[in-house]
Amino acid sequence: MFRSFRPTISPTLFPSVFLRVQSQMSSDHAQPDRHHRQRILPEIGDVGQESLRHAHAAIIGCGALGTHLADILCRAGVGWLTIIDRDIVEHTNLQRQILFTDDHANRGVPKAEAAKEALIAIDPNCNVRAIVDDLNANNIDDLLPLPTGEGRGEGSSPSPSGRRWQREALT
Repeated sequence: MFRSFRPTISPTLFPSVFLRVQSQMSSDHAQPDRHHRQRILPEIGDVGQESLRHAHAAIIGCGALGTHLADILCRAGVGWLTIIDRDIVEHTNLQRQILFTDDHANRGVPKAEAAKEALIAIDPNCNVRAIVDDLNANNIDDLLPLPTGEGRGEGSSPSPSGRRWQREALT
């Protein structure tokens, strides 16, 4: 739609019109940029949207709050989501857990897997890792390894005080 548009207005006279039309295109020019409205906000801009694209969020529990949070983060452009939930979708979940469908409940799909399916349908560029398990102090290091390298110094160990706090919260 925007691809064939050739502005007849001089970009030097009306730069905001020209820039708005040009910035609505994604970098591959295949479709309009889904995050255009966020990019034009001075508080986010291109730099902030790129930060979101490289960000990772873990959501523990895919109930009413978890499904809403996952939906919002995916739509905002967060590039990596990890969903951890041990439960399956039931019909009693459907009125408040927005990522799930009647089909998920009929098939008894694990919530983490159903959320992954829904989130990828919302934004195929979002990398979703579904973990069907109970997060606890014994498996937190395996399920949610802390990053090393970037922001910590190459090869450094994760913060022991941060992980200790997480383990205490899980007990």
